[in-house]
Amino acid sequence: MPSDHPLCHGTCPAPMGNLCKYGIEYLGNQVTTGDFGLDTFYFTTTLNDQVGQQLRQTQIHNVAFGCGIINRIPGFAGDAQHANPMSGILGLGRDDPSSVLLQLSIPAVQPQICI
Repeated sequence: MPSDHPLCHGTCPAPMGNLCKYGIEYLGNQVTTGDFGLDTFYFTTTLNDQVGQQLRQTQIHNVAFGCGIINRIPGFAGDAQHANPMSGILGLGRDDPSSVLLQLSIPAVQPQICI
């Protein structure tokens, strides 16, 4: 995502035309820094009707998300010298237009989401 995109208001300023960057530190000493990106997200939904169980795939284009380059998550498998390359932070806040939940129009309570 370019730094002049409307959803880019990262915490790390970048010159115009460059990538939108972010850096966030949470309580508990978790840290993530990286780039904001845009991509198509694909979801498969299971529907139960008179015919039986059916699968439906949905595409949502241009979803903004953070791609963590440096993630520090104390206590999560790995240590300071050998961080877990699969670890990451998924922010599910609802107070910003770039929130994944708001972009996907997911209600505040959705107990059957499996990530």
